[in-house]
Amino acid sequence: MQLKYILSSFLCEFLIACNPSPFLYSLKTQITNLGGTVGGGGEGGGALTETERRSVQDRLAKVQSELDSKRVTVKNLKLSLEKIDITE
Repeated sequence: MQLKYILSSFLCEFLIACNPSPFLYSLKTQITNLGGTVGGGGEGGGALTETERRSVQDRLAKVQSELDSKRVTVKNLKLSLEKIDITE
């Protein structure tokens, strides 16, 4: 359950970075609010094993790297568009 929350949260971050919109911010808020209840009720299965934790951290690092790359790409595209002369 925590893995789904973590991946959902980072997917929202990725989408917001690529295309910020009120809908995506709202979705991120909803997921963040749900995160406070996930795995915290003592229902069992809430804690990650060391192997699962490493796997999640590896995925997190990969998603963050992809997110950074997409941000740079979007920034470069915006700069390129600003340089284009509209009269051409």
